[in-house]
Amino acid sequence: MPRKQSPTLKKKSSSSGSSRPGSTTKTLTELRRELKEFVRLNKRPQQYVDVYTRPTHNDPAKYEFIKVNRDKYPIVLLCKAANITRSSYYRWLATYPERLKRAKQRVLEDQKIIKEIQKIGQATHYSYGRRRIKTYLEEKRKIAIGERRVARLMRQMNYGNRY
Repeated sequence: MPRKQSPTLKKKSSSSGSSRPGSTTKTLTELRRELKEFVRLNKRPQQYVDVYTRPTHNDPAKYEFIKVNRDKYPIVLLCKAANITRSSYYRWLATYPERLKRAKQRVLEDQKIIKEIQKIGQATHYSYGRRRIKTYLEEKRKIAIGERRVARLMRQMNYGNRY
């Protein structure tokens, strides 16, 4: 039984409707290879991944790849190459600015909280753990925060490795 050839992707034509001579075409396999390289090069640091997307099996870099290449190729084929649905892409696109805004806001909040943790650490000679720091922040500084976030921030600043 002969193998099925991958469909060929053609670049979108310009607004005039005429195709350029010598325009390149890519197979779905080549586009997937390009996507894989894009995802590898654009991995976000772990601190951004948690706040950037909802828990999902899809990598945000796939959506970025589609956003970057949507002028060159049809979205249908880009979504097929990335193994995601078009509706997922459009939902991601609709909430993209909100997610970036939340991520930036979280980073700024984390920086303020890290400064508070450093002050607490210096005042207590770094003897407080995550539970006591959380309690201190909530009671004295009126900052609503969870233990896991405090622990994550303490790890980021190497709080426990002072001695």
